[in-house]
Amino acid sequence: MSSTCYAVDDEQARLIFTSDNGGLYHWWQPQETDDLKYYRVNKRGRYVKEFGHQGNAHLRGTKADIWEGGHRVPFIVRWPGKTPAGTVGDELIELTDLLATCAAITGAEIPKGAAEDSRNVLPALLGMETVAPLRDYAVHHSLWGMFAIRKGDWKLVEGRGSGGLTHKREIDPEKDGGSMGQLYDLKKDPSETKNVWQQHPEVVEELRKLLEKVKADDA
Repeated sequence: MSSTCYAVDDEQARLIFTSDNGGLYHWWQPQETDDLKYYRVNKRGRYVKEFGHQGNAHLRGTKADIWEGGHRVPFIVRWPGKTPAGTVGDELIELTDLLATCAAITGAEIPKGAAEDSRNVLPALLGMETVAPLRDYAVHHSLWGMFAIRKGDWKLVEGRGSGGLTHKREIDPEKDGGSMGQLYDLKKDPSETKNVWQQHPEVVEELRKLLEKVKADDA
């Protein structure tokens, strides 16, 4: 499902187009170790595959999953005279950021205690260079309660499996062996094909601590 926010005046149209989740019934070629062992295209996935359609392109996962195919979506802005045409930005943005950003655009004041998770990403829309990221991190949550956190190029998933609709939803490390969770370098591996949890314990520790702080409402 997509959501569109727009405003029109006498001189120009301003448009933001985005979506709340990744596409449903997406299929992909299994590459990651757990995928090779457990992933099977479901009935609906086979149906769209027959037509050569991959709703989430090369990304792993579907709506409700913890992987990028369940969360990463297009974000398109048209704002003549403000947003540089034909440009692409790599800022980390959440849908919740639209509230603070639209407030900055319109000059509206956000009530105290409201929109605590929203960040003003207007500089990204204007194509401005920034010294620091506009959003330090983003927290993801799957349909069945699996958490993930993204900071910079790194994404940590608290557990193994999809956490959502894709089989296998949960994988027990004590029975299957391997890592306790998932860690991906999304700059090098946006399709989440290589779990590098065991190779980067320092990153795992940093992101686990940050996620615990978020859960405790202390970040």
